[in-house]
Amino acid sequence: MGFVIAVAVGGFILAPATAGAATGNFGDLDPTWGGDGVVTTDGPAGASDGARDLAILPSGKVLVAGTMQTTQGGSDFALARYEANGDLDTTFGGGDGIVTTDIADGGAGSEDRALQMSVDGANDKIILAGYSSPASPGSDEDTAFVRYNADGTLDAAFDGSSNGNGIVLLPVSNTLDDEVDAVTHDGTKIVAAGYVATLETLSDYRSDIMVVKLNSDGTLDASFDGNGGNGNGIVTVSMSDAPNSFEGAFAVGILDDGTIMAAGDEYDDSTSTDTIPVIWLKDADGTLNTAYSDDGKTTTDAGGNAYAGDLVVTPDKATVTGIGTGGFSMVRYNQSDGSLDTAGFGPGTGIVTTPPSAFGPSVTSARSRAIARDGSGYVLAGYVSTPMGSDFAVAVYGGSGFLDSGFGGDGTITTSVFDTSGPSEIGTAVGTVSDDNVLTPDKVMVAGTVFKSNAHPGDFAILRHGPFVANPKTTITRPKSTTTDQTPTLKFRVSEDADSRCRVDKQEWIDPCLSPTTLSHLSRGDHVVRVQSTDMAGNLEPTPAKRSFKIVRD
Repeated sequence: MGFVIAVAVGGFILAPATAGAATGNFGDLDPTWGGDGVVTTDGPAGASDGARDLAILPSGKVLVAGTMQTTQGGSDFALARYEANGDLDTTFGGGDGIVTTDIADGGAGSEDRALQMSVDGANDKIILAGYSSPASPGSDEDTAFVRYNADGTLDAAFDGSSNGNGIVLLPVSNTLDDEVDAVTHDGTKIVAAGYVATLETLSDYRSDIMVVKLNSDGTLDASFDGNGGNGNGIVTVSMSDAPNSFEGAFAVGILDDGTIMAAGDEYDDSTSTDTIPVIWLKDADGTLNTAYSDDGKTTTDAGGNAYAGDLVVTPDKATVTGIGTGGFSMVRYNQSDGSLDTAGFGPGTGIVTTPPSAFGPSVTSARSRAIARDGSGYVLAGYVSTPMGSDFAVAVYGGSGFLDSGFGGDGTITTSVFDTSGPSEIGTAVGTVSDDNVLTPDKVMVAGTVFKSNAHPGDFAILRHGPFVANPKTTITRPKSTTTDQTPTLKFRVSEDADSRCRVDKQEWIDPCLSPTTLSHLSRGDHVVRVQSTDMAGNLEPTPAKRSFKIVRD
């Protein structure tokens, strides 16, 4: 997490203390984001909106993707960009920082939902993936992609050789639902994962895991077909064919050797249980890569009916977060063969679970929805349920899967945006942003949705957790208010360890400035000396300390 020193004690990673520094927990809401650490955004229709993913750009700006309701009652893909302080970036989109894209007919009841985002920083492109469903009776959900330029305009070069409008619509099944819930890229190809329904009756619903591979222009990669012989760029994998067997992928990644890994949910209706299915596909043709788990697929029981909601790829490892009733969970696999990392992760099982009780005595359930890498560790985001409703929740772990007590005092933090009974607040995406200070951890950002009431059904919500912010305070004790000394001594003290600079009247700043220091020869009359300090965490004293004094004759 950017610490210079980390000490392991009983499985917890402790941050080093700075002598004389103000005390507090890393993980408090960061007031430099939106004034109080929370930013909410209501879409143009003032109706039900929801955020699903976020990306922190090298510039410090933040992209948030999701869905916003239209004035006609339907929904569109939505993308918002924020400045580093939480203000909407008015240079993005139509001047309000928000872009919405209609894929279906746009009428009442039509649904276009963006479920994940991938940002190609090398080409300044933004890809949203999800599904589109028109309002016409009997219509089904179809896989959809939209690609934007860096300014939020649609990328006409991304069209699937059809319309040149930046939209690719793929009806994988002509009569049943199909959608992609996860997307990634490696600069030359776009890979998405989701599910396609195979049977839908009143008493039996079945679906298979689906992986789609696109070329950079949005056309399907004909070589990627799993030896299906149809050359359509789409691979489906069935884990079972039992009645009411839902199988789908909600996470996708590209491993070190180019293998595509997808993970998600396998629901067994006979036992009402969810487990995590994982498949590994060869990048070249989409066939199952049997170097992993013998046949290229496996199922993991993470406990608490958990299924995979997100994954992150790191050298030699791939880690998924599980959404389940047992609490926040992670499962880490070895990239070498797809086996569980029983040697270096968690209590020797490759599976880490943080129960609801770790988030507080009133928490009845905890579910993680997103995972991100944080230095050598991990950060998970989701929500907890209490008698009052549901709240945003974050947990930070060291690289071995143990909670990092430097975050929130015990490794977890919950946040209620609306401190009233009944609101639903759900975190669905997480990322970290560095302040470029090696002495402090990365800040943690969470995006999701807040439902304040039935009358105000949903807004984007973005939270930023940062270092404990207590700006240094400088107190000047010398010179005296009246002195005869034309080279007076400046003395001051600071509330914590800090670097300081000083200036007299409108002269240049002296940086660094130590106490005591002798000021240069000054004329008789009135003067003002100012001192401004920056603490070891990089917090700048907002207003310099000031002291007025007068030099008189003997």
